[in-house]
Amino acid sequence: MAPQQVDKIEVVGAESPDLVEGDAFITTDREVALSLFPGDCFPVIITDTNRGILALLHAGWRGTNLQLAKKVVVKILSETRIDSQNLMAVIGPGIRSCCYYSKGRISYLRQESRWEPYLPGFSRIDLAGYIHDQLVEGGISAENIFDVTLCTYCAQNEQGEPTLFSNIRVGDTGEVEGRFAAIAML
Repeated sequence: MAPQQVDKIEVVGAESPDLVEGDAFITTDREVALSLFPGDCFPVIITDTNRGILALLHAGWRGTNLQLAKKVVVKILSETRIDSQNLMAVIGPGIRSCCYYSKGRISYLRQESRWEPYLPGFSRIDLAGYIHDQLVEGGISAENIFDVTLCTYCAQNEQGEPTLFSNIRVGDTGEVEGRFAAIAML
């Protein structure tokens, strides 16, 4: 199942169409693979494999601003009998605060005080930190949140070549644009 990414949470199953609008998908169906194709946004996986629930979300600055990660956790906990201590989350690769700067976006985000801790020196944007904190606020224990800590902009192999696609780096370098796939299945 692949999303057409918009700020929306969808519960999906085998009967759902192959393309579904949304930035977050929740399933209990072991026959369904969830997928998305980020450039610099963070894929986030939330699961309780014992109870058979899985969520995959596309967390860019818009979804993070809308507190999508927190909303997904709250939805899972409010609509299931899952104990929050059994939920786990993985924050995948995305553009990190080491490389994420956008004067216009920072000016916009500074209008809301809740962003202040995630705008280090008001020159960078720490989406991963805010996503992590939203997961905790939603009810996932910090010990159950795993962050791969890869930056899509600056991650390189031994030869100094980029290892991940980055929309922002494409704009800076003119290299070929692409996406990576985040695929999750129970």
